[in-house]
Amino acid sequence: MTKASILAATVCIWTSAFAATGALAIAVRAPRESRPVASAPAAMAKPPPAPVMEVAEAPPPKKSDRLIVLPTIEIVGSVAHAATPKPKAAPRVAAPVHCSAWRELDQGSSSVQICD
Repeated sequence: MTKASILAATVCIWTSAFAATGALAIAVRAPRESRPVASAPAAMAKPPPAPVMEVAEAPPPKKSDRLIVLPTIEIVGSVAHAATPKPKAAPRVAAPVHCSAWRELDQGSSSVQICD
């Protein structure tokens, strides 16, 4: 490949990367359209009974706020205690190593030492 073709390929790749980044930024910042929700059948329109829990009441948000308010809840659980670690074994003392003298290999141009 010539320098000119490499430069042209690089410019095309970077241009497409910048275009994709710009399109993503525009898509993320664009306001969303609100669609009306179709009415559900009577059986599905009734919410199931909520579990009984103590919840602190929060003031209802204004319609102009883009904020989701979730009620505060407390989750209670138990944690199993970790077992006590076993004591570490005493380090083993290495036995002395007995090695033979260096010798040339039968094939190749290196030497080797054999140890027990």
